[in-house]
Amino acid sequence: MNKLLSSLFFAALLASAGCQKAADLDRLQEETLTDVKVYVSELDILQKRAESLLARGRGVATAPGVNEAGKRLTEVRARLERLRGMTQSAPTAVAEAAKTGFEALKKSSDELVDHLDDGIALVRADLEAVESWIASSEHALQARLAPQAPQAPQAPEAPQAPAAEPGAEAEAAAGEAPVDDAATPGAAATTGAGAATPAPTAPAPRAPATRVVAPN
Repeated sequence: MNKLLSSLFFAALLASAGCQKAADLDRLQEETLTDVKVYVSELDILQKRAESLLARGRGVATAPGVNEAGKRLTEVRARLERLRGMTQSAPTAVAEAAKTGFEALKKSSDELVDHLDDGIALVRADLEAVESWIASSEHALQARLAPQAPQAPQAPEAPQAPAAEPGAEAEAAAGEAPVDDAATPGAAATTGAGAATPAPTAPAPRAPATRVVAPN
């Protein structure tokens, strides 16, 4: 009787353990697929961001560094496709791992999450680099296309007087010699009030009359 009870108790433990493992498998599968849906939403956002940057990049296609930026965007789009493929195949991969057991499912789930995390981090880094290059190139392009402010006109230079000839300077100096009023006959006399009174002019002497005698 005791042996029978022990066997039944052991069988119950195994059944309980089996049910617990099955429940754990179901829970882990559900958690993994829920995480995958979150990653899908994140990939959609990154995809739209990459397409937006690609459109903006066409406006600065002649800017320096365009080849490097284009290479980064190409790598981003390829990596997004690989990550999206992993999310699409996740339900099948999780189901296959669950058939092997809880440990195999746990390992498969962890590896899937790690790959998605690393891939998304690389995509974000490349998008940030491209976005920074586009913003810098757009700013430089706007600066080149902005109208230049007109410069203020410069005042014309004053014309210089022609240099005088050496002979002309001497003649001009002689012609401008001061005249001594005191030495000049008929100079104006100065009265006490300071008013100038013209000096009287003496009449000019008459020539003696010449008497003509007629011959006899």
